[in-house]
Amino acid sequence: MNPLNYIIKINLYGKGDTEHQVDKVVYYRYDFPYMMIYRWRWYFEYIAALVKVHYPHRKVELIIEQNSEGYLAGQDYIEKKTKSLLSSLRSQLTRLEKGVVQDDLFNTVAEKNEAKKERIRKEIADLESGVFTRWVPSTYKNIVKEILNNSNL
Repeated sequence: MNPLNYIIKINLYGKGDTEHQVDKVVYYRYDFPYMMIYRWRWYFEYIAALVKVHYPHRKVELIIEQNSEGYLAGQDYIEKKTKSLLSSLRSQLTRLEKGVVQDDLFNTVAEKNEAKKERIRKEIADLESGVFTRWVPSTYKNIVKEILNNSNL
């Protein structure tokens, strides 16, 4: 990912009590090169204008900003998050294995502890084999046609 790339987002805000909250993200793209922004800015402004025409009483916001915070999505996010998750899960497992269990009469705390250890071991094995089961932010979203065809939102 190039840190000089841009994020493009078109937000459609709610109506009534939720007029200050984003209701739908109509268009979203991250990791967009500057030259594409320079050439196609008019197109994104046109899409935002079309949405505004279909929803005249709602706020439509076009955001084009540099990805200066290093926001990641998709495979980039998975690669970075996997490293931190593995280290976190390994330290949790070490703490659970070395910790002294203050068990009760019916041995329920030890059972919960063992179940948690197994869950963590399984997640570590999945991450090491390349299976990422957690939430991943989307890299691209385009629901302009759905929004424009369904004007009763």
